[in-house]
Amino acid sequence: MKNSLRITVSAATLTAALSSAAAADITVSSKIDTEGGLLGNVIALALEEAGLPVERRLQLGGTQVVREALLSGQIDIYPEYTGNAAFFFNETATCGKTPKPHTPARPSSTPRKTMSHG
Repeated sequence: MKNSLRITVSAATLTAALSSAAAADITVSSKIDTEGGLLGNVIALALEEAGLPVERRLQLGGTQVVREALLSGQIDIYPEYTGNAAFFFNETATCGKTPKPHTPARPSSTPRKTMSHG
């Protein structure tokens, strides 16, 4: 009986917390480029289609501007490429492993084949 009451109270508390969070607008942003603005709008439309309230702050600025806005809580979500995420959070792209040196596909002494137009 006690467990059943705890589960009911927990579920009611969780429902109230989620309802409260859902009432707040989700601030969608993007970097200043056109592609980012388009992807930001796609995210905003998907959230609105799911019935969630959205505030758009699209094409906010460059990486540093968006990073500061995200960390300070001014925005909630924005589209990002995975390669930039490592830079964004001061991580190396190799996840702490020593990167291997680049190996050319062919030795530089190998001559390139050229096509002739006849």
